[in-house]
Amino acid sequence: MSAAEILIASLRVAPGTDPEISYQIAMLEIDYLMRKGSFTTALNKIEDLAEKCEKESADVYQRIRLLVSKASLFAKSGRPQKGFTLALRATTAAYQAKVIPVLWEAVGALALVLNSISQFKSAELLLRSVIPRVSLEVIA
Repeated sequence: MSAAEILIASLRVAPGTDPEISYQIAMLEIDYLMRKGSFTTALNKIEDLAEKCEKESADVYQRIRLLVSKASLFAKSGRPQKGFTLALRATTAAYQAKVIPVLWEAVGALALVLNSISQFKSAELLLRSVIPRVSLEVIA
């Protein structure tokens, strides 16, 4: 974790990065904060990044990925009911937009939320239904 903190700090101060790289660095920092257990700080970073994406008219992938991160954060921080709606919205948006990589992340977040509210069978059924499709997408 200390090495990750040092790497994120060094990436954050890199001059002249383009918006896509800045977004990816911010997402790495959010993931680090969630793994560290700093859920409030991670939520603030997600909100700040969402506001920035709104101002810059970010693409669908970035917006959906933020929803997935926020849903995962709520599931991991003990508030899975709030995460359920976000994960469902992210999954629906990714499916409608046909953004397959983030669709699989959204389905994973939805399964995480279902596990958090003790809906283990539902999470299992969900994952069993999409795993064959994920395998086909990876192969293709």
